[in-house]
Amino acid sequence: MTLQEFISGMPKAENHIHQDGATSPESALYLAERHGMTLPFSTPEEAAQRFQYRNLGDFIRMIDATNAVIQDEEDIAYLVTELGRDAATQNIRYREVMLSCDFHERTGISLDAQMRGFIQGREAAKTQFGVEFACIPELDRTSPPERNLSLVNRLEPWRKDANIVAVGLDSAEAGYPAHRHKEAFRRARELGYYLTAHAGEAYGPVSIWDSLDEAGCGRIDHGVRAVEDPELVNRLDHIFLTVCPLSNLALKVFPDMEHHSIKQLMDAGVPVSINSDDPPFFCGDLNENYEAVVRTFRLAKPELHALAKSAFTNSYAPQTMVNGWIQELDDYFSENDFIL
Repeated sequence: MTLQEFISGMPKAENHIHQDGATSPESALYLAERHGMTLPFSTPEEAAQRFQYRNLGDFIRMIDATNAVIQDEEDIAYLVTELGRDAATQNIRYREVMLSCDFHERTGISLDAQMRGFIQGREAAKTQFGVEFACIPELDRTSPPERNLSLVNRLEPWRKDANIVAVGLDSAEAGYPAHRHKEAFRRARELGYYLTAHAGEAYGPVSIWDSLDEAGCGRIDHGVRAVEDPELVNRLDHIFLTVCPLSNLALKVFPDMEHHSIKQLMDAGVPVSINSDDPPFFCGDLNENYEAVVRTFRLAKPELHALAKSAFTNSYAPQTMVNGWIQELDDYFSENDFIL
């Protein structure tokens, strides 16, 4: 079969996708009409023209303007359900979904309402589409440290029903080091959450070192600029990187896929997975990210198998579930082949 067909049919996990970053132009326009609001675009075609960025700051301004139409619990439930529908079309079995809790609180949606909406959407994703979701609330790097500490302390009542597995860190990287939020991360670790952080994308290796050594993170989201520091690459031999290739190109981290660092990281033994980040905003879903990497670097079938497997084995999912998905993935690779 063709590579596109093979990747489309391949069972997959995704470790790095944002709930609000997955808001399609169609969904945003629907919510804007529902609430009598306006957007920076009036059609999906116009959105595609507007979703062009010079840097991370450009992207953050556009995604914030788009997601201002998310106004209540019902909207979040609708969008999370859509995430499940989309996952099923791509044969994604499991998604670790990141939530911009502080952004939504600042726009008037309480944390409790956000969690209720996520739980409704998560249940719909499971019952309607057979997709499992885990939740990763994200601390905003630009927020006051005490605000993020408060957020961590308010998560516990929702932990089980929302399947909160980790606490993350995102937003503007330069000038907002992870160690500013050391106390929030300490509290999250104390409560038993895993820790992860967006780092090494808009800012260099120092951001990754800071997230590991000062904030205590055990996983890094992006991390692609680690290759600028050979010592750091050696340190990452047991640190999982959730890489988002097309996102990195859209934000000008690399000029093109040929210059992307993912193959260099793989060859150095760094555990990585492929993810879509904010697919509508970067014009590439998970399948398209896989295809871009495989075509560019001419990955052999065992390399693709290892990449797909890594997303399951390094996930926060229970081992019993991971074992079942891995068996399904192994069977798929033994029974199917592709031509580049």
